[in-house]
Amino acid sequence: MVWLNKGFIVLTILANSTGLIGFKNYDPLISTSSISEDFNNSEFNVNDFNLVSNVTLIDFYEYCYGDDSKFSLLIYLALPSSFKLTSGVSLNKISISFGSIDYYQKYSLKFLEKEKNVYKFEVVLNNTNKKVILDRLDKNERIYKIGGIELLKQGERNATEFKIGQEAYYKGYAKGINGNSVSTLSRKYEELTTLDLDVHSSYYRFHDNVGDFKQKDLNSVYFSIPNDYLDKYGELTNINAEYYEYRLADIVVIKSNVYETLKDYVGVKTTKDNHPEFALLFDYQGEINTNTEYYTFEGAGFEASDLFLPFEKNNLITILFDGGENGEKEISSEEILNYIYDYDKSYYLGSNYKGISNDLFDGIDEGHKEGYNQINISSLDNENLLIYEGNSSWDRFWNTVFGKNEELEVSLIEKVDSKKNSDEIFIDEDDIDEFNDFVLNSSKNNESTYVLRYSLTDYFTYGLLDYRYGDLSAIGRDGYVSKQSIFLDFDIISLTFEKEGNKKIIPAISNPLDIVSDTTKPENPSKDFLYGLIEFLKIVAGVVLIIILIILLNFVFNLLGISFKDIINFLFVKPFKWIASKFKGKKKYKTKSSNKRK
Repeated sequence: MVWLNKGFIVLTILANSTGLIGFKNYDPLISTSSISEDFNNSEFNVNDFNLVSNVTLIDFYEYCYGDDSKFSLLIYLALPSSFKLTSGVSLNKISISFGSIDYYQKYSLKFLEKEKNVYKFEVVLNNTNKKVILDRLDKNERIYKIGGIELLKQGERNATEFKIGQEAYYKGYAKGINGNSVSTLSRKYEELTTLDLDVHSSYYRFHDNVGDFKQKDLNSVYFSIPNDYLDKYGELTNINAEYYEYRLADIVVIKSNVYETLKDYVGVKTTKDNHPEFALLFDYQGEINTNTEYYTFEGAGFEASDLFLPFEKNNLITILFDGGENGEKEISSEEILNYIYDYDKSYYLGSNYKGISNDLFDGIDEGHKEGYNQINISSLDNENLLIYEGNSSWDRFWNTVFGKNEELEVSLIEKVDSKKNSDEIFIDEDDIDEFNDFVLNSSKNNESTYVLRYSLTDYFTYGLLDYRYGDLSAIGRDGYVSKQSIFLDFDIISLTFEKEGNKKIIPAISNPLDIVSDTTKPENPSKDFLYGLIEFLKIVAGVVLIIILIILLNFVFNLLGISFKDIINFLFVKPFKWIASKFKGKKKYKTKSSNKRK
């Protein structure tokens, strides 16, 4: 491609195409100028973009390179008239890498101005970002690789990413920079390889592996890659992604008649004069326990004034669902997402990420980072999980004592080429048919499916009992509480491939996802004690049986004139004595040799 050295180049690039559809020249102006002023010295006219049918990149503009205090990057986009942009939000982003080393990151776009269908943005760079970028750029030839641009439409929760796929190479300086009396700035464009991904999410809940009422969720996404890419660039070795992680407040699922009463107290602090005429307590063992924690007034007498929860956020119910006649309905991820976006109260004042009320967030799992996370996962990475056989605490005790626990090593990136069952691939049972259809369709389209397992989080669930004042007969299992993590705007940034020692990093074009898991009701705790007692009696019976067997064997061997004690001595004692004698002999030999060297 030929370098163009006169003035500045405006390239009109269709976002979902690979070709350039024209260029014009103009001289760069300051970033605070209007769009009309920016194009005043050129033949370009904003009216040329009144009828665009796709998101169109007009120009990527390097402003004042050589003057660090003024250095900035501007983006000019043309949007179809039907595209109603939500401006002024951090969800509008650009995927870009700087310099010769490919390291893609997402940077927010600050909306500056709109003229007709042309929009002007600035790439948001703090001082740290700016220093890192300037250090990566070679002053003799500055390279900017643009993968895609994400834009948030009005009424949407997540941005949509549009492919750009261009490398911009800059040389020289603008007029007035680096002592230049005239502009020597020049630029060329080359096509950048990108990869479109259709990303789906799922999870797998290990019901048996932590402790009473606490389980583990293995969170994952899956997508497919054309085999042409794999043939050309090699196997997938790394995935670079980002997301915002939070733990949701308690999700209360209660039977319909209780829900109708409680719904008026959602997001409202209860007082002595404003409270429901019943209490909710946690069902730990299927029986009333006044020492356990309550969704009720402080103390077992129910005479104090505050409704409270047994987790970090007190005095409030914020996430409440109608669990049907018996309170056992399991709530889907879609229902949970709709709820948190529609929630309009602010007991804890203000909002968190994406304007979601602070009422709905509650800390973070131990060892996890609340808020923004960027991860780079290798195909060599594994997650070690301790899996228990059985649901109850008695199972866990028995398995721990007798070594039945299984340590399971799970690959964080796995290539899938055939139908799998839920437990084999760690995809939720409700999602496994959709997953297998995706694998089959990908294979038909000459694509390979990959699963990325990006996070292991806690899932809590407790049963709820409805306690009516003065009426002990009204106690019964009426619902449950669950607690889990949520991942907002999960977004794959780039993929790394390796073939014969050569690495290739390709920016991904994928729409960000909000990810939350379905709720599952707890096992009935009332069965736990009885089940545990039965298991304990099994252990006792087993020990008694072994003792009886030993007595019978001893009796039989005595009848045969053989000492049972001698058999035990021959099978177990003498072999160990022989091994011990050999070990002592070697030890003496080594000691003697050591003295000899002295």
